[in-house]
Parts: sequence; C-alpha cells; structure tokens
Amino acid sequence: MPATRRREIRPIDVGLRGIFTWPKILAETVLEQVKKQAEYESDVESGLKKKLLEVKMRYESGEISEKEYKKKEAELRKKLETLKKR
Repeated sequence: MPATRRREIRPIDVGLRGIFTWPKILAETVLEQVKKQAEYESDVESGLKKKLLEVKMRYESGEISEKEYKKKEAELRKKLETLKKR
C-alpha cells in the first residue's frame, strides 16, 4: 500500500491566506472592543440613574436637605451628560 503524501504548506501559502483573512480578524476585534465599551457605558449610566433616584428618594423621605439634594443631583446629572457626550 503506497504511503499517502501530505501536502506541504509553504510559507508563501500561509502568507497569502493571511492577507485574505486579516481584514475579517481585524473587524471582529474592533467590533468586540466596541461592544465591550458600549456595555461598560450602559452599566455606568444605569448606576448613575440609580444613584439619582436614591438621592431623590432620600430627599423626599427627609433624610437629606434640599440644598444637599440639589448639590448631589447636579453632580450626578453632570456625570451623566459627560458620559453621553462620549
């Protein structure tokens, strides 16, 4: 029985294959990073909105003064705006 001959892959073959596949790999990498950034910003935005609601509830329940409420609300809204501008 004759031995099967394996195809030898020369460096030029791998190089040409790489030329055609690198755009796909690059696009996948970029899209993954964009997705991670969007998820991070969404989590941060949700957290800030939650804190804003907590501050409002504390003010309405009388835990904090109006002055303190307005100060904290302004800080949180500023952070939200900064995040949205990105």
